[in-house]
Amino acid sequence: MAEKTKRPPEEFSKDLAKSIEAGHFVIGLKQSMKALRARKAVKIVYAKNIPQELEKEIKNNSEIAKVPVEMFNGSNIDLGVTCKRAHSVLVMAITKGKVE
Repeated sequence: MAEKTKRPPEEFSKDLAKSIEAGHFVIGLKQSMKALRARKAVKIVYAKNIPQELEKEIKNNSEIAKVPVEMFNGSNIDLGVTCKRAHSVLVMAITKGKVE
């Protein structure tokens, strides 16, 4: 299975913030899996409180696509706030460029 990347939280937050500022991300399970299949995703990030079935699905698809997976050390609400959204975000994909 794809391994979770372990880095200091502040380094992870800086990389995530850069991607969000640049607009290089998609939100949601369907959009993230679509980006994975289209080979546009470079990393999948999911919230700490994700259901196990979805976590397994994400890890399996990421392993097939050879894309790293990282767990966000916070809830889906915290991930939504980090993405500057007014709603919760359970899964997001960081992409190579802007996805429309």
